[in-house]
Amino acid sequence: MSDLDHKVGVKEANLVKRTLALTGLQEHERTPMCEEIAQLLGIDEVSFEQQSEKLSIAYDPTHVDLDDIEGVVQRHGAEIAANWWNRVKTGYYRFVDQNVRDNAKHQPHCCHKLPPGNQRRK
Repeated sequence: MSDLDHKVGVKEANLVKRTLALTGLQEHERTPMCEEIAQLLGIDEVSFEQQSEKLSIAYDPTHVDLDDIEGVVQRHGAEIAANWWNRVKTGYYRFVDQNVRDNAKHQPHCCHKLPPGNQRRK
């Protein structure tokens, strides 16, 4: 898969997929919530499984994070479920998302290169 297979703002190397249980989402809010989430920069895919009340999202954490997504969920009258497993998963997701953002900013360097100012003179 290449970056051309994804929405604008999503790089394959940064793509993460998440599943979150929601509570309190009314049936008439499902489609508008998913559409609003899909409009966020960095969202590649979003879907909602009605029977299990789970939100599935694929996104690039260098552009969007769980707090942005949670804000949209709350505007539509729902919450991310507060059960033990969901809290553990969201904590882990936030940790991994921060690592992806940090790695995207990292400027690689070569250990065998002379530092600036110590160039050999010919």
